[in-house]
Amino acid sequence: MPHPQPLLARILIVMQRVLAFAFVAATVVLLTTACGADPKAAPAGGTGGGGGGNSGSVAVGEKVVASDFSFSPSKLELQAGDKVDLTFQNEDSTTHSFTSDELAVDVEAEGGASESVSFTAPESGTAEWHCRFHSQMTGEISVGGGADKGSKGGTEGGQTESGDDGGAY
Repeated sequence: MPHPQPLLARILIVMQRVLAFAFVAATVVLLTTACGADPKAAPAGGTGGGGGGNSGSVAVGEKVVASDFSFSPSKLELQAGDKVDLTFQNEDSTTHSFTSDELAVDVEAEGGASESVSFTAPESGTAEWHCRFHSQMTGEISVGGGADKGSKGGTEGGQTESGDDGGAY
């Protein structure tokens, strides 16, 4: 008859391996879920084109990250009337806010936390946001009218603000 000690040792080793596997599997599932795509985010659009459309009826998923006492991105470009679902993620260890007086938006996230807020883009122009706790943290929402989206922000490639470089493109 074999000695019971080796059998007990084998059972303990198997149990340790099963527990280790379960821990690793649970960790992978948790990380995959936490790092996955935001289910509220709008899917990427096609190639564009076409005219008319439902300007202002699109739900837009946006994300702003507070890190190292600054916002990233510090500028959002939207279309007039867009319905925005914004995730505000704070990667710093201190509390930050995403506050816009023009949009009547004020959401606060403790260090390491994320919060969500929804708002409608203004009809035109710009709206600013800031952190209530750290005045150097600012950002801007630019509302465009389609074709000029992304044109704000100075001159580039010798073009004037109107986009005319005096020659052919």
